[in-house]
Amino acid sequence: MILLEGHLEESVRTSPIIDEVIMKLRTIGLISTLVLGLLAGPLPTEAQQPGKVYRIGYLTFISRGTCSTSSSCIGVRQGLREL
Repeated sequence: MILLEGHLEESVRTSPIIDEVIMKLRTIGLISTLVLGLLAGPLPTEAQQPGKVYRIGYLTFISRGTCSTSSSCIGVRQGLREL
């Protein structure tokens, strides 16, 4: 009886129909794994749009090179930082 069962199992394992079914199941498993992996991944989101950017112009008679040491330029920059 054991020999007969072993013989049947061997014939079923080497059957081209069974091989084809196993190959189709493996293909379906691979495709479903890939699809689930793509769906489970993080979805891209849009970045928050920045608000309006305000620009401030400041006119002075002081040259650009000396503005970093001038008390009026320092005061304006400090006031803007506080805001």
